[in-house]
Amino acid sequence: MTKTLLLASTALLFTAGAAFAGDVPQVAEAPIPTGPTNEAPLADASQRGVLVFTPDFFATQRPNTALDMVNRVPGFSIDDGSGARGFEGAVGNVLINNNRPASKNDSGSNVLGRTLANQVERIELIRGGASGIDMQGYAVVVNVVLKSTTSRQSILTWNAMLFEGGHDIYGGSYQFTARNGDRSWGVVLSDGMGSSDSNGVGRSVRTNAAGQVIRDERYENDGWGGSNSIRGNYSGPLFGGKVESTARYGVSDWQNWSELSSPTSLRRSDYGEKEHFGEVGVTWTRTLNPRWQVETRF
Repeated sequence: MTKTLLLASTALLFTAGAAFAGDVPQVAEAPIPTGPTNEAPLADASQRGVLVFTPDFFATQRPNTALDMVNRVPGFSIDDGSGARGFEGAVGNVLINNNRPASKNDSGSNVLGRTLANQVERIELIRGGASGIDMQGYAVVVNVVLKSTTSRQSILTWNAMLFEGGHDIYGGSYQFTARNGDRSWGVVLSDGMGSSDSNGVGRSVRTNAAGQVIRDERYENDGWGGSNSIRGNYSGPLFGGKVESTARYGVSDWQNWSELSSPTSLRRSDYGEKEHFGEVGVTWTRTLNPRWQVETRF
């Protein structure tokens, strides 16, 4: 009886295998963008490992920027990289229109934060093994594809940090972005803020080894700073390929003071510094054929 059951089971397995082998091969289907239903997209053989998310997928979250959208892509977390030149994984796991940011200091999350959500056509989640993608050592990257339209947009922000008993500081930014087909350009003016979380008034008491108070003083300190900068960006066709460029110049400063006082003494220290900084980044890419691409970075 046992032998009969084993033979019958084996026959069923061979029959099932033959049935699958005789089926007509399935035709590869083009990727279907995911929608509000969270259904996974299909993928054809040439785009295996690529999932496509359209703006409808993020509509319920009401994102303001492309960064808000990318932060909601399932199974992905932004890594801006180390910023070092020439090392795998140093350039981050975010692509914009198939390219990484031109400047090592202008990270992918910074660029996405300046890009409004209504400029995004789709977001591609690319897993290892997808053809034609330089993963730079990452298992997963995203490619944010922007709409090819004509538009002009301006964004103005203002913020403040108010301290009771401390130095109030203010800042803001202005961003202008223009797009015309394959060309885009923009400028960002920024007034940043910096502060110390130990501002305020206190008491300084010093004792000797016997526990006797030898100095009892009122203590007060404050510290603040910030940076003013301007950044310009341009992207467009050049010499049969595409160029992406960015330049930035700015000045940052910091100052603080502390004061110890008593009826018989007054001690005060002041500190201040100022730093000028700037950078230029240019990337030029050109596709030679489906398998080869030239890329130059400066």
